[in-house]
Amino acid sequence: MRWLFGRSTDRAREAELSSFRAELEAAAQRDLQNGLLGLLAQRADELRLTEDDGALELEMLDGLQQLAGLVQLVERDGLPLVETQHRVIAGEPCRFSASATRLGEAGGGDGTSGRLFLTDRRTVFLGPSVTSAPWPSIAHVGRAGRDLLLSGASSRLEFRLNTFADAMRAAWLSERLR
Repeated sequence: MRWLFGRSTDRAREAELSSFRAELEAAAQRDLQNGLLGLLAQRADELRLTEDDGALELEMLDGLQQLAGLVQLVERDGLPLVETQHRVIAGEPCRFSASATRLGEAGGGDGTSGRLFLTDRRTVFLGPSVTSAPWPSIAHVGRAGRDLLLSGASSRLEFRLNTFADAMRAAWLSERLR
């Protein structure tokens, strides 16, 4: 009997976590309000999330908190300026820089790791080769989990970032830069 109750407890816990993940994703899709982040943090406390059973949810919550901090910074000081020495973007104000992997067709990884830069003029991925797209060629910016999706009439760029925070901030900044 013990194994039966253990399974139902596991299913109930997974249902709670799944519901919370949906709440976090929904929050990421709309403007963050101060009260909303507080409610989500309170919900995380109520669920007693730990790194063992709620690492994904805690990372998502941290990403939302970092995004909210970025939004406040931009409202107060304007877009951030990231100092970088990379020749590929020499002379362009860089607004974001993070490690990323360029994804291939249908979101599958093609093993191309590098650095993603968002400048005032374009998005640039520096891996074994340079891939760039000017903002006017980007019609849509999206995010799915840790993936940043940029698409235009004739191209589609997909990047997997290392954290939800990086993906959320990159998507938010991309929307403003394009």
